[in-house]
Amino acid sequence: PSVGSAEHGFGMCKPCVFFAHGFCVDGAQCLHCHVPHEGLKWKKSRPPKFIRLALRSRADALAAGRPHAELRRLGRVTAA
Repeated sequence: PSVGSAEHGFGMCKPCVFFAHGFCVDGAQCLHCHVPHEGLKWKKSRPPKFIRLALRSRADALAAGRPHAELRRLGRVTAA
């Protein structure tokens, strides 16, 4: 535990984000709590840019009424 963990039992502490990810450099002298907190949810990471762009192009093709163009690109529909 750290110095900041002293108030954990009273619910007055602030969790150390760096400790939760494994790289708090302050160690036992950290002013934030190193005790696990229930109910804390971490922000979901953003998908990589190439995936975001691929999803956007698919959505654009569907919105423009060209669903076959997208399926053809994926190799699921052959040209008639």
